[in-house]
Amino acid sequence: FSRHLVLIYTGKTRLARNLLQNVLRNWYARHPEIVANADALTWTAEECATACKSLDLAGIGACLDKYWAQKKLMAPGCEPAFVATLMSILRPHSHGMALAGAGGGGFMYVISKEPDARAAMEALVAARNDLPKDIRFHRVEIDPIGLSERLE
Repeated sequence: FSRHLVLIYTGKTRLARNLLQNVLRNWYARHPEIVANADALTWTAEECATACKSLDLAGIGACLDKYWAQKKLMAPGCEPAFVATLMSILRPHSHGMALAGAGGGGFMYVISKEPDARAAMEALVAARNDLPKDIRFHRVEIDPIGLSERLE
């Protein structure tokens, strides 16, 4: 799985406070589309858990794309225009992707179709003049053991 995971720093960090204030206002107003979207987020998380358990990369990617669409509905304005361009460039090479963090964050994660695709994706982005030059690609791995705790 880790060979298909690409982590990208978009170069644009954002404060989530204003976005989250709007999300909370819409939630407390019980806007029907927001309430339905919150339910859908739960279903998407369950679908993603199932895909993760079976190591279904295409399924995980589809869930990420669905999650990102749901996140944009929940927090309009969380996707900078250049990120939409970046995603469209990487789309043919990925199963799915999303921005991390409550406000869109500075990081994007991608499930690549091919293993070890980070360098190829980085080259695609570097060849573009319409994207910020501070976009950075990082090596990332999933810890197979997970968090552990030891009492002494």
